[in-house]
Amino acid sequence: MTLAATMAVTTVAQTQKKRKRVETQQKVEVEEAKVPEVALDTVPAIVPDTLKPAEPEPPKDRTDTLYYDRSWRVISNKTFATYYRYVLYPVDSLAPKYFKTFYLDGQLQGEGTFITMGERSDKESVFDGEVVYYYKGGAVKQRLTYAEGKPNGERTDYYENGNIHEHITLKDGMRTGIFASFSEDGIVCRLQEYTNDEAAPYYIVVDKDGNYSKYDAKTEQPLLETPDVEERQTEYKNGVAWPYYNKNGLIVGVSNSPVKDNIGNFREIGVFLVNKSMINVELDPAQLEVYAMKKGKRSDFEVMPADEYDEKVYKKKLKNKKRSLKKKAVVTIERENNVSENLGASVFDAGTSHTLKAFQESIIKLKTLVKGNKMKYAEREHDDLGYLERTTVHPGEMVAGFLLTDDKKVDDLFVKLTINGVSYLYEWKTEKK
Repeated sequence: MTLAATMAVTTVAQTQKKRKRVETQQKVEVEEAKVPEVALDTVPAIVPDTLKPAEPEPPKDRTDTLYYDRSWRVISNKTFATYYRYVLYPVDSLAPKYFKTFYLDGQLQGEGTFITMGERSDKESVFDGEVVYYYKGGAVKQRLTYAEGKPNGERTDYYENGNIHEHITLKDGMRTGIFASFSEDGIVCRLQEYTNDEAAPYYIVVDKDGNYSKYDAKTEQPLLETPDVEERQTEYKNGVAWPYYNKNGLIVGVSNSPVKDNIGNFREIGVFLVNKSMINVELDPAQLEVYAMKKGKRSDFEVMPADEYDEKVYKKKLKNKKRSLKKKAVVTIERENNVSENLGASVFDAGTSHTLKAFQESIIKLKTLVKGNKMKYAEREHDDLGYLERTTVHPGEMVAGFLLTDDKKVDDLFVKLTINGVSYLYEWKTEKK
């Protein structure tokens, strides 16, 4: 075919394709013209469910898990942890934030509420409200209350057996009031007063039998104070005056009575001592002084020693040629008849602590040294008492007995009894004969 013929055939084909495209377009336009107009609000919405917008999920409480080493530093590796803690952050910003701490074996170690949790160390945490710590096994170890990150209110530590170990009231983290420390068996309690975290220079040790002693806080030695004469009290038994002191955990009374019989004229010095302290005390007749004062001059009476009494008095009283042993002073145990007069209010103040109040009440229940019965130790007949010798009086014990001295005509009679280096002074106005 020639080139001219080929070009003619191609032109005819292109013209036919163009005519076909025009016819197709015209047909579509005709079909579209046949579609009726419909209001949009009458057309049903045909939208797949997958195309509907999802409703937002309600916010949830957040719980974090923290790991601590034995120094309570936050660590990331659980392998080296000693404790772990769940920390709850509520959605409600006004709701309290809780935490629970566990030992690695899953036992509860502590729980409470907080304001902020330290990111690097638990020392940076700010607690609020009550926080409780536990021993392994579940026993409470400590209870304390926080206010705005600082301990405020009562803090109580416990032994693993459930008995109270320590109790103190805190104000802005500082100790205030009475700090009480108990022995593990709950029998002995140490009491020391604090003011703005500063301890008093002394403390008191007291037990449930009512025994108590005062100690120097620095030396840890008993602090014995010389009683003022104004602290001296006096009661009478059968017309005999018994002045006594209640000091240093001791109740010390002395009487003075003339004795006239066929063996001569004497003055009998009755003595009783109740040891309600926590220490042993020594009652030594050699430490007893009897003297009179006249115009500023002292006149001493000679106190009869035990062997002299044995020879001159007791032997003659028995009217027995055979030498007899003298009766000794009576030493008895007073643990069943405790005699704590001042312990309830004067020795310490329980304040608001239920712990101390309970301990205090147990002491008060033991008190038998009440008005009208204070001098029961002096009620023994003279014949029932023995002659005083050097005696160690243990806590909870009492000793009662007498000594003899010569009888002199004096206006004022003084007796000074020294016990463990502390002097107790007694005085009588006597009538001239």
